[in-house]
Parts: sequence; structure tokens; C-alpha cells
Amino acid sequence: MVWLAHLEKRLSGCGHAVVVVAEGAGQHLMESEPPAKDASENEKFSDIGPFLKKQIETHFKTSVKEITVKYIDPSYIIRSVPASPQDAIYCLRLAQPAVHAAMAGKTNMVVGRWHGHHVNLPIKVGRFVAGR
Repeated sequence: MVWLAHLEKRLSGCGHAVVVVAEGAGQHLMESEPPAKDASENEKFSDIGPFLKKQIETHFKTSVKEITVKYIDPSYIIRSVPASPQDAIYCLRLAQPAVHAAMAGKTNMVVGRWHGHHVNLPIKVGRFVAGR
């Protein structure tokens, strides 16, 4: 698989890697069992994370280089507290200028609040301000 070769190259060069996978990605790779349904009868995605972890471990068993693979599913952390109405409004107020910036072709930036106004900050500045 091409992505495993890329991961191997990354590990050879840097000695570490982080693999991030979107929810629902790679469903065609999962075993073909009838998809589970939620309470609304929508198909539930199979979890690609454990599948990828096993693929990586299997691939690197034949490698001379020993690796350690950690799998973290942040969904329980992200969803651990229900969003309040204030959270929803704040996210909406950040999302709108972010979409406008993306449609204007802006990249390498984050949207934040500065003196009561939403502003576009270069990612380097955003990291500095967040680190205060």
C-alpha cells in the first residue's frame, strides 16, 4: 500500500509520525458485514482506527526498525460535555468568517477574536497568542 510506504519514509526521516483519519474514512476497506444502524435508521460508520493500527503493526513486523503504535480515539473527549447554546453561537460566529476567508482563498490562518472583532490571524501568530 502506498500510504504504508509513505509512513515508512516519514519514520526513516523523522523518527516519528502522527496519522489522523477522518470519521467515516476508508469504509470500503472494512469487512463487508451488514452496516449497523442508529436509532434514526442511518448507517453507522465502522471504526477505521483499529483496522489501520493493525495494518501498520503488521507491515512493520517485517521491518528492521522497531516501532510503537498508539491508537487514540478522541471522540469521547470531544463529546464528553454537551454543547451549551453559548458554545453553538460562538462556533457559528467563528465559522462564518472562516468560510468567508476560505472562499476568498486565504490559507495558513485561523479565525479568532481580538478586541471584540473577528480577525484572521496567520497560524504562527495564532500559536503565539494562544500560548500566552
